Amino acid sequence: MKKMKKLLSLVMIMVLALSLAGCGSDTASQLYGTWSTTFDLSGMIESELGSDFEGFHEEFDITLMMDFNEDGTFKMYADEAALTDTFNTYITSLASFGTDVMYQEFEDSGYSRDEIDSMFSEQYGMGIEEYMLSELQSSVNINDLVGDIETTGVYEAKGNKLYMDEVEVSSNVYDLFTVEGDKLTIDAAGDVDSEEIIEGFDYPYVFNKVQ
Repeated sequence: MKKMKKLLSLVMIMVLALSLAGCGSDTASQLYGTWSTTFDLSGMIESELGSDFEGFHEEFDITLMMDFNEDGTFKMYADEAALTDTFNTYITSLASFGTDVMYQEFEDSGYSRDEIDSMFSEQYGMGIEEYMLSELQSSVNINDLVGDIETTGVYEAKGNKLYMDEVEVSSNVYDLFTVEGDKLTIDAAGDVDSEEIIEGFDYPYVFNKVQ
């Protein structure tokens, strides 16, 4: 009888150990696949533009993708096609707004719009709006921006803790995550230094499953 109780105890311990191991595995498997989220960076950009563009607003959405692979590696990157469309729409709107600002400044100095157009055409071979648009287009290389955003590394998921790093995960650095259906929420494990928060990129991050 004692041998039977001991055997049952061993079996229960094994079952418990296997169930815990299964929970850990299932936690990681919830992340497998591709996820996406969208951030609006218009506030951050407008603060950089300064008072010269006060009153200007155009959404600047960036779609961020996350691949969690079964081998414990991840990749974070931008949707290049969506970013290109967003950038082109944004600078077109910004050039139009900036053109009105420049017209107003010249008109305040006593010039007519015809005179302004003539001066710009003579000096730059194009109108004000076309000139501003060309300057904005040349100021940012989308390929470089996409390359700067792309990050690869390794990750581990234990319980509701997500450890991520470009080289090797640290037991002291992690975020908290939950998966509900096709929604992944990543939140800070504690207080975040306000100086590290980029406007538009603040916690929590909510991703939707793509595949």
